[in-house]
Amino acid sequence: MAGADDPLHHIVKMRSSLHAIAAHLRSDIAKVPDPLFQDMFGQAATVLDRLILALDAYEQGYRERRS
Repeated sequence: MAGADDPLHHIVKMRSSLHAIAAHLRSDIAKVPDPLFQDMFGQAATVLDRLILALDAYEQGYRERRS
């Protein structure tokens, strides 16, 4: 397994956490009938999706630089 000094180790862990939080935000949208709440949670999930994309881009670039 990758060591704590390997960026990919941290990217994998963080991506998993961000996916879980985004999914939780989206599941809570249906539970609360407040449009402002729903919009806020939807936007928060979208921001996390974009952070995940940034991690993906970093990972791809990192792998390309190492090969």
